[in-house]
Amino acid sequence: MSEQNINVLLVDDDDIDCQALSRYVREKGLPYRLTIAATYKEALVQLNESNFDFVILDQELGDGTGLDLLPHTGETPTILITGHGSEGIAVRALRQGVCDYLTKDSKRKYLDDLPSVVERILWVQQLRRQKEEAEAALQKAHDELEQRVVERTSALKKAHSQLLHAEKLSVIGRFSASIAHEFNNPLCGVVNVINGVRKRTQLSESERNLVDLALLECERMNKMVVDLQQFNRPSSERKVKINVEKVFDDILLFTRKELQNRKVKVRKVFSPDLPEIWAVSDQIKQVFINLIGNASDAMADKGGTISVVTAPFANDKITIAIEDTGTGIGAADLEHIFEPFFTTKAIKGNGLGLSVSYGIIKSHDGDIEVESKVGQGTIFTITLPIGMRC
Repeated sequence: MSEQNINVLLVDDDDIDCQALSRYVREKGLPYRLTIAATYKEALVQLNESNFDFVILDQELGDGTGLDLLPHTGETPTILITGHGSEGIAVRALRQGVCDYLTKDSKRKYLDDLPSVVERILWVQQLRRQKEEAEAALQKAHDELEQRVVERTSALKKAHSQLLHAEKLSVIGRFSASIAHEFNNPLCGVVNVINGVRKRTQLSESERNLVDLALLECERMNKMVVDLQQFNRPSSERKVKINVEKVFDDILLFTRKELQNRKVKVRKVFSPDLPEIWAVSDQIKQVFINLIGNASDAMADKGGTISVVTAPFANDKITIAIEDTGTGIGAADLEHIFEPFFTTKAIKGNGLGLSVSYGIIKSHDGDIEVESKVGQGTIFTITLPIGMRC
């Protein structure tokens, strides 16, 4: 037999039969470590306190029967032995879960059958365990494969969505640049006319104020035209090494007064070992200014906190997270947040800031993502590569 040190519980109230089995085990060199229980109660104690590889039950016990004890053996392989052969007992025993059934005889020939029965049953048990282990491993592999499929499908959907968005931005970028060009000339003409009227005409104070207001609006339109011209346009400026945290410090210094007036606090959590990146400095500044401005606008006049967190990232990248405690963005609006001319601002805003920012980050081989909950705030996370890419 291949099994070694098989722990066997023998439950039998016949001392002579117990001795005969013990002697047989020694003489045959069987790898059984026998534990003997002479009564039903003693067998219960042994089953509760110890683990056995096999149980041999005598049907007739002084304080019970082997069939009564069978439910307490659990999944341990069990043989029922009786001195009174009965097909009825055999059927009952097999139905209740015994692995085999042997009948005692005066010459104890059943002992010669016992080793082969035990070996066969243990072999079947081993096959069953192997089958269960194989099924468990197969199920685990199946679950892992399903999870990988789900993750891969999600990644493909996200990549497809980003591709469609990039294509849409490219088309809109060319279209918006064309519109900007068409608007620029007549706008310059309007500004020249208004300036001429202002210089050559005697105006009252209220009329002069209206003219000044018209010029301011023309200036605002001109800025929108410039934004349209820059939208999705590759920069002609070269990339240089920049310190992202210094850029933020400069921007925050520049906007400090406005933030103070709005009761907005700034929390900086800068990484002590953040590497410099290759980027177009003014473009990256524009992105950060847009995001800081949006975060400030989201808190209106109630104030709040803007958190700027930088950290190294895997694959030679860095992350910059800009989080606010503002009003948040609804789920329906999040799907369109990077689209041109889309804005959640009721009064000001032309809807180009985030679109331009998206284009700038993508042109730097980076990524920008947004998470938001209404009433809890918004967080923009930017990922940028460290090295220069061709």
